[in-house]
This record gives sequence, structure tokens and C-alpha cells, in this order.
Amino acid sequence: TVIRGFSMGGASTWHLAVHHADRWAAAAPGAGFSETPEFVRAFAGGRTYPQWQTRLWTLYDATDWASNLSILPLIAYNGDKDGQKQAADMMEKAMAEEGMK
Repeated sequence: TVIRGFSMGGASTWHLAVHHADRWAAAAPGAGFSETPEFVRAFAGGRTYPQWQTRLWTLYDATDWASNLSILPLIAYNGDKDGQKQAADMMEKAMAEEGMK
């Protein structure tokens, strides 16, 4: 089974791909978002959040679980001018931190 989605479905695909990488033959997230802080500019203007709240983000944020993609073929797609290209860029960065491409 392959998982694929765009926009809100792309966000779900990122989430399900990293949290359940062993359940899919491949994943193809499109746009969506892969993490909370950068996507919603959570800390813009010096805003702060209680630790319990930022800790809950890790339950959903795919970047925190990027290493799980080592067992899952993945192709992200989006327009080159799409603001939600940010999701793939953030995942590429998170994967690079794990020594993955």
C-alpha cells in the first residue's frame, strides 16, 4: 500500500509516513506541513509557549521522526513557488541531520 496526499492530506502523509513507516511500500506527501514551529511562525515576535505545549508538537511533527524514513521510499511533490514547499525543505534538512538524503 502506498500513502499519498496533498495539502491537509500531505500533512497527514508526512505524519503517517514517519510514525508508521513499516506499513507503507512508499509515501508521496504533497505540500501540507511537516512541523509546527516554522510553518506557523510560532516564535515570531518573541512569542513563547509553555514546555508542555511545545512537547506536544513532537507527537505530530514529522521532522522529529525523520530517521524512520530510512526504510521507506518517499517522493515529496509541490510547486517551486508554493509556500508549502517549506514542508519538504524542512524534512530534507531533518533527514540530512540523520545522514540521509
